[in-house]
Amino acid sequence: MDQSATILGYLASVSVRSLVLFAIAVAAIAAVRAKSAAAQHAVWTVVAGGMLLLAAFTPALPPVALHWLKPVPVEIAQLPPAAAASVVTSGAPAPGSAAMLHLTWQDGAAAVWGIVAIVLLGRLAFGYLFTRRLVRAAAPIDRFDDTYASSWITVPMTIGRKVLLPANWQEWDEAKLQAVLAHERTHVGRADWAIALLSGVNRSMFWFHPLAWWLDRHLATLAEQACDDSALLLVENQSYAQALLDMAAAVNTAQGRLIWEAMAMAKAAEVRKRIERILDETRQIPRAVTRGRWLALLACGLPLIWVASVAQLVPASAQDSPKTPAAMNEFLKGRRQLTQADVNVMEQYLAGNPHDVEVRAQVILYYYSIGVREPRLTHIVWLIANHPDASQTAFVSSGVLPRDNAMNSMADFARVAGAWNGAVAANPNNPTVLGNAAQFYQAVGEFDTAEKLLTTNLSLQAGNGEWKTRLGKLYALAILEGTGDPKFPASKPEFSMRVRSQIATSEDGQLLFATGNALTAAAARPMPGRTLPVGALNLDEHPLLQPAVDFGKQLMERAGQFGGPHYVSGSISGSAGVVAGKGVGADQWK
Repeated sequence: MDQSATILGYLASVSVRSLVLFAIAVAAIAAVRAKSAAAQHAVWTVVAGGMLLLAAFTPALPPVALHWLKPVPVEIAQLPPAAAASVVTSGAPAPGSAAMLHLTWQDGAAAVWGIVAIVLLGRLAFGYLFTRRLVRAAAPIDRFDDTYASSWITVPMTIGRKVLLPANWQEWDEAKLQAVLAHERTHVGRADWAIALLSGVNRSMFWFHPLAWWLDRHLATLAEQACDDSALLLVENQSYAQALLDMAAAVNTAQGRLIWEAMAMAKAAEVRKRIERILDETRQIPRAVTRGRWLALLACGLPLIWVASVAQLVPASAQDSPKTPAAMNEFLKGRRQLTQADVNVMEQYLAGNPHDVEVRAQVILYYYSIGVREPRLTHIVWLIANHPDASQTAFVSSGVLPRDNAMNSMADFARVAGAWNGAVAANPNNPTVLGNAAQFYQAVGEFDTAEKLLTTNLSLQAGNGEWKTRLGKLYALAILEGTGDPKFPASKPEFSMRVRSQIATSEDGQLLFATGNALTAAAARPMPGRTLPVGALNLDEHPLLQPAVDFGKQLMERAGQFGGPHYVSGSISGSAGVVAGKGVGADQWK
């Protein structure tokens, strides 16, 4: 399904981008000749955190095009002048067709990823909860601050900012005790518990990626080596090596009693290498990474993570980017179809001319036509925030629907709706902005909100018949949705019932006529030698609409009694009605 393909594409994108961070880290370590375990641990911590930031930033931030070789133009049909909303569908089967569930390999792969990620995250959460029980069951040691004794463990470990010692710690000699405390307190000071948790989350989310598993193991190894180095600045290396051997022996005889994911003093597989490092008299013991160096590393790393998140390789344009609106008009002259190269040029132009609404709208329509989520949504939100009074803004935003589909998610809809809410709050007395917001909410089926906005405009511009006309069209659409005709699926049945009852007793002539006119224009019966009005449905094919059409005719006849236009009675099969000698159009109901 489309959603599964989107998930897999997202995971693949983050996986590839994370390899860029890995390559940069390898190059940086080689360039500065960082041999210190603490320094390397800091670099790989940034990479592990960077993978999670990539997962968050990649879908949230607008992409930045990085242009390369000139393209071979590929023609992609542009949207017709209809509406962006017609491109976005709910994915529901057509009326009369059977709803069938077609599972693809993408669905299976996405399901496997989700299940394994949930299991691993659950295991990680279980380990965290278990360690909390371990801390609560431990007894504080008065001799030391934040140090506890536990009968549940056989080797020392750290949990958060607490050091836990085995129950038999009092049997140790002073040299061994000081070596152990020096090591474990270094873990606490370095916040290795939090880093291990971050690495565990990264491994759980990207369990399919070898880099995530390598980072998890490598960070654990480097953390132990960095703590060894710091401890050797405080204790003698011979006694420290002996303490490490004792801890390794305890690990081998623990028989599963160690807490999962705990930071043990020693791991048997690493003991030999660590003892060789400890006893190497020629090796200079490095100092810990200072806070200043950590800040410098983050200052360098975060921009690189941002670039890796937003960078998007696209073919370079064969043309120079227009610099002025006149140049852009010349560039677009005669182009009936846009290519990706054309849109790249238009994106560059918008960087210098962001308020060219027409060009931005064309770019958005292109992204609709090829099914691209971003940067389409970012462009739409930008238009709402900066040009809520432009007709193009209401037009292009109406394709973002309040449900998960191939083109947007519910979160995307909430983002666009929130932008419109902000625009309305910032322009409470601007009828054009309120009208555009009403158009958006009507298009997405939020009739109550659209009604409130149009009613507000009626109070702001009482003499402006446009708002009663639009309100009448809204009421007509709601009434048509109550007919049961599949062309007008019911989205707000309560609203439909309330409007029909309300308009039937209304004494507002203009509103009666506007509603009735829209209803009668929605459908007609063809007569010999005559064609249906533009956009009208054939009543022979949509008999359920007949009561609504008849109701509309009644409303138009009543309108004249309350100061509205006088309806010229006649056959409904032709033009829906005549007002002041002009035919009434019906393209609202296409």
